Amino acid sequence: SIPALAAESETEVETATDYLFQHGIMLGDSNGEMHLESGLTRAQLATVLTRLHGNPEHVQVDQAFYTGQCKFPDVPEWARLYVGYCYANGLMVGYDTGAFGADDGVTPAAACTVVLRYMDLPDTEWDYSTACQTALDFGLTSVEVAVKAEVTRGDLAVMLYRALGNTDASSEHQGETL
Repeated sequence: SIPALAAESETEVETATDYLFQHGIMLGDSNGEMHLESGLTRAQLATVLTRLHGNPEHVQVDQAFYTGQCKFPDVPEWARLYVGYCYANGLMVGYDTGAFGADDGVTPAAACTVVLRYMDLPDTEWDYSTACQTALDFGLTSVEVAVKAEVTRGDLAVMLYRALGNTDASSEHQGETL
């Protein structure tokens, strides 16, 4: 039963990644490699969120505006547009120190927070400290992912895929608690 479950998970990761690639949300590196077992940085997460949330033509037309919204000194030039877009649209914020943490790995709580912000659930009360449990309740992730130190690109792909309502597999985890 365990190997079958692992194969099913791998299949969902592949399905989610294919879907996100086809829709221009997750594109991989310069060779198109997704590196699904690798972690991702907060700057990379901002890039994916901008592609998910933003109209590409609008983002490009307003590139100067969004780049200007990035007030964080630690964001590299290539990521300023994406971080600025996420900041301006309330999807991501920086740290209390004034830094964004562009090169920091993405924790499960951070990933769940941004996915829940993207979903815009006005009738659901949650905050950063309860984001993982809320994501579990909505079937967006699993306990195994929620307790990791950092999420992988594959973990994020599944969360986004489920947040977009593309699978009913999410119901298998509903109600799990940390």
